[in-house]
Amino acid sequence: PDVPDPPEPSVELALSWTCVDAPKCFEEGLAYRKDTIGNLVPGTTFINWEFTWSKNPAMSGGTDTNFVASFAGFLRKQDATEENLQTILDCYLEWSARYGSLIMTDMELWGGAIAQVGPDETAFPFRDTIYNCDVLFYIPMDDVEMFHKVQREFSVEFDSKLGSILHGSYVNYQMATLNKDEYMERYYGQHAKRLEQIKTKYDPNNLFSYPQSIPPL
Repeated sequence: PDVPDPPEPSVELALSWTCVDAPKCFEEGLAYRKDTIGNLVPGTTFINWEFTWSKNPAMSGGTDTNFVASFAGFLRKQDATEENLQTILDCYLEWSARYGSLIMTDMELWGGAIAQVGPDETAFPFRDTIYNCDVLFYIPMDDVEMFHKVQREFSVEFDSKLGSILHGSYVNYQMATLNKDEYMERYYGQHAKRLEQIKTKYDPNNLFSYPQSIPPL
């Protein structure tokens, strides 16, 4: 029987930008994409996707329909070897094949202006990061069993396969599976104790809190 030719290999590049003047910003982004990115690879095709918080259902009284589980870590410059990058990609391919539409794997390119700030100038210490590597699960809220299974099993697998390669974790992609001792070190590194001291001084009763907020001593 005739077997269809395999699809041509492709790479998906996601560009995101943030600004106050949304229409103008979107137009500038499209122009940059066409004039700069489009010239890098012949035959590049583009898909437009505009997102604003005003169109987010959660901001207009709606509710999300998915549980979200996040697992993330930073790849530092000195760890960005060909071998480590291949390990990350192999894991991403394996997990994507296993979980299908429930999972989204991502490697955000950092560096640039982020690296121009010293590690002790702000509460965020991971300034030598080249990539923020994260794995996100979007699990329908009616499948609670799957959500707990992912939380229970994937956190162990993520750390066992990538724990020696990645360091720290981005506080904006919070990992619910981390306990107090783990998440403070994971999010804030060497600044964890100092942040707890500041919290104790200005908010000793922990008025401003959430499940993974900075706790008082």
